[in-house]
Amino acid sequence: MERFDTMLEAAELAATRCTSWRFATSNDRYHVKGLLVLAETSDSEDPIDEDSFYVVSPAGAIGLCEDGEDIDWLFLSDNAPNEDLPARYQVNP
Repeated sequence: MERFDTMLEAAELAATRCTSWRFATSNDRYHVKGLLVLAETSDSEDPIDEDSFYVVSPAGAIGLCEDGEDIDWLFLSDNAPNEDLPARYQVNP
């Protein structure tokens, strides 16, 4: 799983893997353009802490690691709604 310092960078990669997402805690839906605008706005208005990072799953879901371990999944891929998403971030050897 790739990791990124900004949501925009994560969204740009996710957009190469998926074309629409559902917000994890609601039924709000996003397409590529809307997600990129939201990510850019989020980065400028509410940047994450320096110890935090975003991750992108193989199917294009986007998560936030605030403590470097636990993943809070923010955007779920419509391409793979039942993707098995990990709860913790692990560095691949």
